[in-house]
Amino acid sequence: MGGFILTVMGVALVAGVTGMLTPDGETKKYVRLVGALSLLCALISPVISAISDGGGDFDELFSSFHGEEQEYEEIYKEAIAQGAKENAEIELTSAILSHFDLPVGSLELTLTLLPQGDTYSVSAAQVMLMSSAIYADPREISEYINTELGCPCSVIYG
Repeated sequence: MGGFILTVMGVALVAGVTGMLTPDGETKKYVRLVGALSLLCALISPVISAISDGGGDFDELFSSFHGEEQEYEEIYKEAIAQGAKENAEIELTSAILSHFDLPVGSLELTLTLLPQGDTYSVSAAQVMLMSSAIYADPREISEYINTELGCPCSVIYG
């Protein structure tokens, strides 16, 4: 692909310089025409070589695009999973704060997701209690999360 781009740029450069150096008049029109035709030939040369070499097999010519599509799909799925994880952490943090009557900012919740095909499930949770929630019972918080999510939860003091 890099060779193709260099070829097109080289042909365009030579055609442009030749067109500028040619004196005005009837000859300049023909020099520009030859330059434009040369550039056109350089642009369509990969298609011609694919037809003549591969017997018209365009799947191979465009196979790199399929790989990129799969790569973008994986990036999209990862972004969706990350957004879902962040939203779940926010919602569960809010529920814990209201259920245990804790001040905002008194804990940090981190969820671990486990992929299962096209879906994700929460496999573990970790709660870090700040100094403003020192009086909260970590066993009750762990039990609450285990009941809500059905996964093990560890509570630590930060």
